[in-house]
Order: sequence, then C-alpha cells, then structure tokens
Amino acid sequence: LIVGNGFDLNLGLPTSYPDFLKYYLSATPFHTSPHVQKLKEMIQDDVEQWSDLEKQLGMTTAKFGQANDFLEAFRNIRDELAKYLGAVDKLPIPDMKALAGKIKFDLYNLSNLFDLPQRHKYDRFVKDRNREGGMEVNVISFNYTSTLERILAEMQHTVMPQKDLTINAPVHIHGTLDDGLLMGVNDSSQIANTDFRNGYLVPDLFIKPLINKEWEDGIDTRCREMISQADVIILYGLSIGATDRMWWQEIANSVSHGFQALVYSRYDLAQPTTRKDEILVQNKLMCSDLCNKMDVAPINHTTIFSHTLPIRQNRLFHFDIDDKI
Repeated sequence: LIVGNGFDLNLGLPTSYPDFLKYYLSATPFHTSPHVQKLKEMIQDDVEQWSDLEKQLGMTTAKFGQANDFLEAFRNIRDELAKYLGAVDKLPIPDMKALAGKIKFDLYNLSNLFDLPQRHKYDRFVKDRNREGGMEVNVISFNYTSTLERILAEMQHTVMPQKDLTINAPVHIHGTLDDGLLMGVNDSSQIANTDFRNGYLVPDLFIKPLINKEWEDGIDTRCREMISQADVIILYGLSIGATDRMWWQEIANSVSHGFQALVYSRYDLAQPTTRKDEILVQNKLMCSDLCNKMDVAPINHTTIFSHTLPIRQNRLFHFDIDDKI
C-alpha cells in the first residue's frame, strides 16, 4: 500500500501545497532576507503555478544567481512547511475507530471495490497466487504527517483483529516531521539553473535520491524491496508527480515483469456513473493516465496497462467526513 497526500485530504486536513501557500504568504508576508522575500514575491505573482511546489522550486533556481541565495530561500519555505504541517498534524481526526475499521475492511475485501471486469481479473490473479498464511500489508507513505500511524494505533486498540490480515507500520519515503522533511526534485534535469546542476551544493541538498544516498538510512532499499516483493501494489491518493519519477519508474519496472497487480485509486471527486460504456471509458482513461504520468517506456506500456486495476469514485478508504467537520 503506497499512499500520498490524497489520504490526508480525504480526512479533511488542509495539507495541499495551495493550503500551505495561503499560510506562507499571509502569516509571514515579509522577511528580513532579500532572498526569502524574493521567493515570496514570485509565489505571490502567480500562486496557481505553485500547486506543485517542489517542481516549481526547481524552475525558480534560474532566478537566483548564487547557490547559497537559493538555498536560503529553499530552507525557509521547507522549515515553514514543517511548521505548518506540524500544526495540521495535531488537529483532531473524528471517529478514528470507524476510520481504522474502514481501512481494515477495505484492504481485506479489496475485490469488492472493483468494477466487475477488474473484480474478475483480480480474483483470478489472487487465486493463481494461492498464497497461504494470510495477507501482509507493507505501507509506504509519501506524506510527512503521522495521520496513518494514529489511525493504525487506534486499530490495534479498538478494532476487532483479523487473524489473517497484518498491516505493518508505515515507512516514510520523504521523512517525517520529527526527522526532517526530504524535499526537492527527482534529478538534475529539474534544476533550471545549469550552473547549480554542475555544482555540488544544490544537487546534494535538493535532489531527493542524492539526499537519501548521502543519508544512508536504508529507507530507499527497504521501499524497493517492498515494491519488488509485493504481489499487489496499491497506489492511493498519489499525484504521480515528476519530482518522484524514480519511484514511479521503480514500480513500472517491477510490474513490467508481469507477476504483480497494480491497483490505482485516485483521490478525486469524479461524478459516479452506472452506464457500462462510461465505466469502461473511465477505467481505460485511468489506466492510460497512470502510464503517462509514470513515464512508462513504450516497450512496457501494454504490460503495465493490462496489469493495472483501477478503483473508481473514491471507493477505497471512502471516509465520507463532512466538510464542516
């Protein structure tokens, strides 16, 4: 199970980059550092294009002449994001027992969440595997928050145990609020300033795979093992953005061998439909959209497309939390 920011948004939490930028621009509109102030003014000039914050920061490097000037601005916005999400992470989550029960129920009864063609395909896949000893769910989180841990802790205390279902503690691929945020781009091509690309300072502090490599905490290795050893990979609430391309390609390469099922459930507000022709079209479009976002190589496109099982209309983890709450 690989979850993204859609999981927190589904809980009603304001964790999107646009939510954060409202805070960033209004809570501290002016800064003593000219470089931080310069970044704020660039965001203010066109807030909408900053919905993918990391990608836009990479583009913004072209506006800075010195690496240290950019890094000063980058560290400021990263630290403010940590402060903001730290406050959000303390917000109460309503009825966590029900949420925990829903997560356990959905994972155990995943087959029921598919449309009929995908359900038949998934059931055949599971039957062919004929695994004994129950289901073990490893969890990778692209989020900095601890919401999933809080719900899983509630599950341990209040939800009736399922003897053949084990859900392991999440591994945070981008760090946590306590350990520090791993924030940046996927590779040097996403750093617009070519002088910064060729130096050592910005790449080592702003390219996420290089940071993980330098840190040597083993998280990258653990996540790769989880992906390669899984029978089923579930992507939930992920934007499949370019700044994490290495992970989408890791998943694509793993699934391309044809031994895994890739379940894709976006967090969106698509209108439900019951017409068979429209359902078929929506599911085909979801598979195609995922392949395009993952930048799947043409040679693997057909295999991954055929192994992708979409879940439409927020059926997976549909918490249905009222907007007012």
